[in-house]
Amino acid sequence: MDSLMLSHQPVWALNLIHYIEKPGSLRTFATSYKQIYADHSWHPIAVGAFGYGLGVRDILFELARRARFPQASGDYVVVIDVPPS
Repeated sequence: MDSLMLSHQPVWALNLIHYIEKPGSLRTFATSYKQIYADHSWHPIAVGAFGYGLGVRDILFELARRARFPQASGDYVVVIDVPPS
């Protein structure tokens, strides 16, 4: 992975998160976004994609804003809402 990152130097790095059930669940992932950015000299923008529980639906856009590093790297949020089966 390190050699691929170095040879291709991607502008974006996507970090898939399994599931966010409460606001604090994003903390670990936010730390990893900062680390991805810091580990590479060209500083790829790290963004996250995640599933979410009903308990965070009201703060979904805030969580999506926190799911990137650096924070000022854009203001795009895509929500795909699939009703429970």
